[in-house]
Parts: sequence; structure tokens; C-alpha cells
Amino acid sequence: MLVFLTGISSIKLLIEKSENTPDIFGNEPALVLAETVSFPESNNGITSFTARIDSVHKQGKIIRAKFTVLIFIPGENTDIGFYDLILAKIKCSEPAEYGVPGVASMKKRLRLEGMRFVCTATDKQDLIKLRKDDGRIISFINHLRRHLGKAVSSAFRKQESGFILAATLGIKEGLDKKTLQDFRKSGTAHILAISGMHVGIIAGFFYFLFRFMLKINTKLLIYCNIRRIAALLTMPFLLLFCVVSGMSPSVQRAFIMAALCLSAIAFLRKPVILYIACTACVVMLLINPAWLFDISFQLSFAAVFSIILIVPKFTDYIHGGRTAIYLKTSAITSIAGFLGTAPLISFYFKFLPPWFIPANIAVLLLLSPLIPLSVIYFLFLWIPAAINPLPPVISALAYLILKTAGFFASLPYSQIAVPPPDIPQFASYYAVFLIMVQRITVMRKFLIAILIMSALLATENLSTTGKNGNLSVTFIDAGQGDSALIELPQGKKMLVDCGGKTPYRDNGERIIAPYLFRKKIKRIDYLVLTHPQSDHIGGLNYLLDHFSIGEVWIPDIKEKFTDLEGRNIKIVKWHSDNYTNIDNVSFMFFNPANDESVSVNDSSLVFSLVYGKTSFLFTGDIEEETESKLSLRSIKSAVLKVPHHGSCTSSSEKFLNAVSPEIAVISAGRNNPFRHPCSKAVERLKKHTKVILATPIDGSIFIESDGEMVCYTTYYNKGNSSCSENSP
Repeated sequence: MLVFLTGISSIKLLIEKSENTPDIFGNEPALVLAETVSFPESNNGITSFTARIDSVHKQGKIIRAKFTVLIFIPGENTDIGFYDLILAKIKCSEPAEYGVPGVASMKKRLRLEGMRFVCTATDKQDLIKLRKDDGRIISFINHLRRHLGKAVSSAFRKQESGFILAATLGIKEGLDKKTLQDFRKSGTAHILAISGMHVGIIAGFFYFLFRFMLKINTKLLIYCNIRRIAALLTMPFLLLFCVVSGMSPSVQRAFIMAALCLSAIAFLRKPVILYIACTACVVMLLINPAWLFDISFQLSFAAVFSIILIVPKFTDYIHGGRTAIYLKTSAITSIAGFLGTAPLISFYFKFLPPWFIPANIAVLLLLSPLIPLSVIYFLFLWIPAAINPLPPVISALAYLILKTAGFFASLPYSQIAVPPPDIPQFASYYAVFLIMVQRITVMRKFLIAILIMSALLATENLSTTGKNGNLSVTFIDAGQGDSALIELPQGKKMLVDCGGKTPYRDNGERIIAPYLFRKKIKRIDYLVLTHPQSDHIGGLNYLLDHFSIGEVWIPDIKEKFTDLEGRNIKIVKWHSDNYTNIDNVSFMFFNPANDESVSVNDSSLVFSLVYGKTSFLFTGDIEEETESKLSLRSIKSAVLKVPHHGSCTSSSEKFLNAVSPEIAVISAGRNNPFRHPCSKAVERLKKHTKVILATPIDGSIFIESDGEMVCYTTYYNKGNSSCSENSP
């Protein structure tokens, strides 16, 4: 109880600290003097790290400040270290909030860490490192990381060096995209992040190395406890390894557990792994209660407790020769770790790797010698490469691991998309799991059956919405971009556009996909792309890779949708006056016309969908030129998706008079640089419609039609639903 109350109080203090951080940045870039307080991490060509601001230089003034921010910089900057003093030109703001069910809040995550702002640099040159050797131990660590990184990069091929640095030092900057994909698809990505397995291998290596060396001395063997001395000698080397590898939550957990095990050996006690794991968990949460919400913390302890509970049940089956014992132990451990983390993997990553077990057995077999050999190589870097026998062996092992991960990633169904579990499903799974690891009696079997039935009842169908005979349209809060999910009366799913993409964020991955997974949608029957601009199709690649796609609808225009090239997907092109009917919903296309002189925006796919007496008009990014032509057509609709995010060059009087909508929906980003929606366009909308809804204000907008009337609610006003009638 004391630990719990302490944790709650600490989290509250961190949140209050973030809320009290002054906003001294505004909307313009500023020059800041800061000190890094984390090692950098690189992903998809972006480097991120945490820094403590010392002062902000803006408009000729120096503002003293003491708060922490998260900084993103283009490129892979391995020159940045822990506690480096930097001068950076960055633009800082609070992270955008998206009113979309199932989308994680970065704002809440930062506040749990005592931070308020996310800062970005437009170029790698915007950051200057002020080299200052202050004599601290951390300076030695920074130098050691850089020295080892350069040594490995120069001694091995690029792909192999990137893997070796990630698997031994936690430095991921050298990993290429294909390597990351192979390890993720094969279910072995965890070996690229230093964790308990790596720490265990290092601890075991040094412990048995020191035991072997101490046994050489006969006097020590007679008069001293060799195990105690070996355990004590191992600890400083283990600590150095953990510090150099970055001390992530998983590394800290592993170090605490390893240190407790070695301490038990040193004091001639038998280690009780369950108690050690619980102690490590409590100690870590006392250090930083916010780690409870950290993905690596959750996965790490879920795997550890699962292994502790399951593996001892099968010790009677682990026998035979060394190879047989290794294979059986690896298989049981892999299965146990997978069972313990499966719900968390599906919740955070929305897929499960079916080849997880054989891939891990094969990779771990090769990784076990690679890590200690790499450590030996680091210790003897002074030996000239020409006569050092270790690099060829390490290179061969790294090559085999890469090929093994690639082989399992290339197998059919290497990733199975699964909807994330909800709270009842989490509870049911782990309740059944805990009972299954106990000795089974008749009563317990009965309880297991009840729990399994409860879990099945708690599990929803792949999707329940859209099958009640109604038409549902969700205008997703996709930031400065467009995306709308249409659920047809018979259950088919249509997605109109898929959000934008920036160097720092793929909204297809971060917003659209999580929302679809939240609704347990794995197949998009019709993917509609209104026109080839990044704020409408930026998230396309991620959706194509992670969802089953029936058909892709695009406008019949000269511009290319390059992301569709090479894909084995049915593509249907539409132009003005085309017509189709799906599930008693009529689709009429009004644009593009046969005119190649218009802009990309004005060649957007424009269509209406009519259900019963109600209709919706989707307009892409058309502007006044195309609006003028469409206003001569029969386009009266109950719901209008406002053209071009509500820009000043769209939503003309003539067009709005022709549509005469009951509800107008604007999709735009909060505080976007284009200042959408334009105030003049909003004033024109007010004259021609009763209800104006906007994603930057209302979040996602949910509209449902029964064929007679349309009713709407919004993410930020879920409790209230309003209805209106209109006929096409």
C-alpha cells in the first residue's frame, strides 16, 4: 500500500510539473541551450532524445528556464551523448491531441514523464554540440559508446555492424529498414533491444569466466569460496555493460534481478527468482512510477513472470544431451514468454507472429555465443584486425542471424493482424492463464471453463457497427488531412483517404490504423483515394501493408498514385457521371471531368452516396473552379464534407447554395500553418447550413443514417446526439 501511494504521489507531482512548465516558445523557432539527459534513439531516419532546457534565446532576449523536452532531429545523429551540452534551433509546441478512439495520447505520456513540449529541428545542422569534458563518469561512457560504435562500423559490413551494435550495445542507428522489418515479422525484434536475455548472457559469461580463472589458483580453491568471489567480480562488469547499453527500463529490470541473484550467490543463499522479480518491479516503480505505463516495462515483466510460472512445471521433461536440453529449454521458455506477452503484443502492435517459437530458438542458438564473443572483441580492440581471429567468427554469426530472421519473415502468414483486446478480454485471458499454471482439479477445470466462456462472451465480433441496417460515416480526426470511414448497411467497409504523413509522423500508422483496429476491422472492402496529395494518401503504404484491401477507387486522371505501383490490388478508376450501387447505397460521381488543364486539387474525386432519403457529398480538395461547374448539377445533400479543409478558395456561395447541407464537416489540423478553416469560408458556411462541425474542435465526427434522417455525435461530446432530416 505504501508503494502504491508513493507511486500515485510521484505521478501526480510529475503531471503538476509538466502543467506548470511555462510556454515561452510561441509558434516560432527559438535558439536553446540545453543538456541531453538520455542517449539518442534513431528510428526511420529520425533521432530523438530528451534534453533539459537551460535557456531560450528569442527576439534578442535570453530567457532562463529549467524544464525537460523531447527533441526530434532529422537523420541519424550518433554523435550526441548523455549529458552533452547542445545549442539547437528548434520549434517547440505541445503534442497534438487527436479525438479518435483507440489512438494513444502522446500528451498524456509526456506528462507522466514530467514533460510538456515536443521540439523539432528542420535540419541536422540546426544542432551544434558544445564539446565539454567535465570529467564526469558519463563522459567516459559517451566516449566508450562512440569508440566501440566506430570500431564495429569499420570492422564489419554495414548490415552486420548495425545488428551487432543493436544486439550488444543497444545502438540502433545502423539498422536498415529491411533488417527491422525482418526481425519484427519473425517475432525476434526483442533481441534488438537490450533486455534480460542479453544481461543474463553477459552475467553468465563473466561469472563462469571468473570461476574458471579463480580455479586455476590452487590456494584460492582451497581457502576461498570461488563462487562468492566470482559473483562479486561479475557485478561491476555487468553494471558497466548495462550503463553503456543505455539503461532502458528492461535493462534496469534485468540488472536488478541479476544483481540480486549474484548477491544471493555471494552470501551463499539460494536465489528465489519470483521474489527477485517482485523486488525488481517494486524498486523500479519507486525510482520512476511512470514506468508502469511503459511498453518495455510491461512486456519485460509479463515475460519474466510468465517464464517463472510456467518453466518449472516442465523441468521433468527437460533431459537428454546438452543439445536436447538446450532445445527443450529454449522452446519452453519461448512459449512461456509468448503466452505471457501475447495480449500486450496484440494490444500495442496489432499483430501476432506465428513463427515466433522456431524463429526464437534458432536465433537464440546463434546469439548466445555472439554476445560474449563481441564483449571479448571489445576488450581486445587493441589487437590489430589482421591477426584478430574474432571478427570473422562474429561476422559469420551475425550473418546467420540476419538470414534466419529473413527466412522466417519471408514465410507465409509471418504476421497475423489481430484486433487489440479490451479490458474484459485482458482480464479473462490472464485469469485463465493463472489458473492453467496451477495444478488442475475438477473444480478448477470447471472454473477454467466458466472463465473461457466469459472471455468468449466478452469478445466482440470482428465488427458490430454497420450491420444494424444503418449507414455509418465517421470523419476521423486525422490532423491536417482527410480520412473518413463509411460502414455500409450490410457490413462492408469503405475508407475515403488515409490521412497525411510528415517526417515525424505517419498518420496512417498512428491514427487511422489504431481506430480501425479499435473497431476490430481487418479488411477494407473499398479504399477510396480522392487525389494524390500527401495529406490525403500519406498513410496509404501502412494501410496497404497491414490490412486486407478489396478494391482501390481513384479518379481517372493523368497524375499517378505511385504507392499503388507494384501492388497486386484491384484498381477502379472513376470519372464524372459514373454510377454504382453497393448494399442499397447509391454512389454517383461528379468529378473528375475530362479536363487535364485543371489542378490536382480540382481533379479530386467528388461523389455522393445516397441511402434512402439521405445523402452525403465527398469533395476532396476541389476549389472554386470545379465548385462552379458542380453547382449546375443536382448535388443537394444532407451532409457535406467541406472542400479543401475549409480554405478561402473553396466553399463558394454558389456551390453551398446548390448543396444546401444540413451538416457541414470540416477536416483540418489544430493550429495548422495554412490557418484552415478560413474565417471567410466559415462565414459563408453559416449562411447555408444549420450545423458546422470541425475535427480540430469536435474531434472525430460520427454520423449515422437510417435512410430517413441523419444523427450525429462527436468525440468530445459523446453523450449528446442530434438529428436532422434532408432528402437528396
